[in-house]
Amino acid sequence: MSLNNCPVCSSPDALSVFKKSAMPCYNLERHESREVALAARPGEIDSRFCRSCGFTYNAAFDPKVMDYQVDYENARSHSPRYLSYLGHIASTLAPYIPKGAASVVEVGCGSGEFLHALKPQTGAELWGFDPAIPEGTENKPGIHFVRDYYTKDSGPAPSTIVLRHIMEHIQDPYFFLDSLLPKNSRPILYIEVPAWEWIAKRLSFYAFSYEHCSYYSENSLRRMLAKIGYEVRYCAFDFDNEYLSCVAMPGKSRPYREDLDELLKDTAAFAESLPSLMKTMRESFSPEHILWGAAGKGTNLLNLIDCMYTDSPVVIDSNPRRAHTFIPRTGQEVIPPHEISNWHPRKILLTNSAYRAEMKKTIAECGVTADIVGLDEYLYRGVV
Repeated sequence: MSLNNCPVCSSPDALSVFKKSAMPCYNLERHESREVALAARPGEIDSRFCRSCGFTYNAAFDPKVMDYQVDYENARSHSPRYLSYLGHIASTLAPYIPKGAASVVEVGCGSGEFLHALKPQTGAELWGFDPAIPEGTENKPGIHFVRDYYTKDSGPAPSTIVLRHIMEHIQDPYFFLDSLLPKNSRPILYIEVPAWEWIAKRLSFYAFSYEHCSYYSENSLRRMLAKIGYEVRYCAFDFDNEYLSCVAMPGKSRPYREDLDELLKDTAAFAESLPSLMKTMRESFSPEHILWGAAGKGTNLLNLIDCMYTDSPVVIDSNPRRAHTFIPRTGQEVIPPHEISNWHPRKILLTNSAYRAEMKKTIAECGVTADIVGLDEYLYRGVV
């Protein structure tokens, strides 16, 4: 059933951006065999940009098929660049946590990377809730993990709720936040999402995935928070402008409406360029060109351009839990970095140039001299 109105502002005035069938429902699910990976459940994308508030949503998304009770792997603790970023945002959030706060809850905590970064900066007890917490994740002093969903009735009443890369999975933000926020107390909210401004301007078409049904611009995020009675105290583009980070507190927010003309122009140009971008990217892949990154963007990219394992057989990933698993619906085998030399690549393709320095160091240690191509920079510079 198609969603006709914007979930943030209810406007029916939307620009059609992108359509694609048979995308994997979970782009971070681990598959232990190629046969199972190729048969991963598909979902449809019908991406639309709201001209009224700047929110982008998948009108074909069906939340009933998503429960995240699968072998889901989203850890990036193997990346020094990402760990540094976690420390940065922990330092950003910590001053907003009230002194003497009893507890902080992270919804969708994964393996707890952010909670470990935050703990040295607050005396509060930290709680992580996630139905897909990896097996073997252990409680630490002051850090507690619960392998379940969080609701306002299921755990401690927190002073702060952390929602890092959760809201992009949620079709109805108001229903979801109502399930988290107690009626008698209003916690501080920290929200971090992919920034639509970055996606549209940098032509990052492989940001599209089925499970990411919602993409916020700054305008749409502020409007959503104002509607639930929250005032934005901090809002910034971070991680090389790819992410939008926001701290909000209960309070009357001034009506916020930015000029969306530039964002609409960027989005319309992005939508128009997509067929050419995808065709050119498809032609860039061969057995001698290996993708680095088997998580979200890598899985999205391979599926969006219909690049099968018969075209490009392997993908490199530094996460040891992904080694020798298989990409959903396209079937590439994931190899660890120390196996790169077995494949003699001429080029290594990165979906995110933020990791270029550490990848360059790793392949040098492996004795590989392949060129490193940042696909995001390649698209942004207009080479295609």
